[in-house]
Amino acid sequence: MPSEEHHEKVTTKCPTCGSSRVRRSHRSGNLEKFLALFGGKVRRCEACRTRFVRFWFWTLNSEHAQRQMRQAWYLCLMLAGSASLVLFLLWLVNRESGGPPPGE
Repeated sequence: MPSEEHHEKVTTKCPTCGSSRVRRSHRSGNLEKFLALFGGKVRRCEACRTRFVRFWFWTLNSEHAQRQMRQAWYLCLMLAGSASLVLFLLWLVNRESGGPPPGE
């Protein structure tokens, strides 16, 4: 009886070019390691070199996912920085205007 790895190699096709020359690839980066916890198997197409994560019934292009995660991280950092700046400016205005003393 063929192993699961053999069956997957025969049936898995590259989502980018459609080639069946797909092999197992090592996990790289925290996103791929995280997805592996939920059963994702990292694969690389030998024809076009695309990396993707294969789940039971769907495929995720890991390069696109990593780019989107990086953009989301930058957006969160910008929002946190902007909120910190606004809070700091409000604190300065309240301090300079002689706002109510603490405890009142």
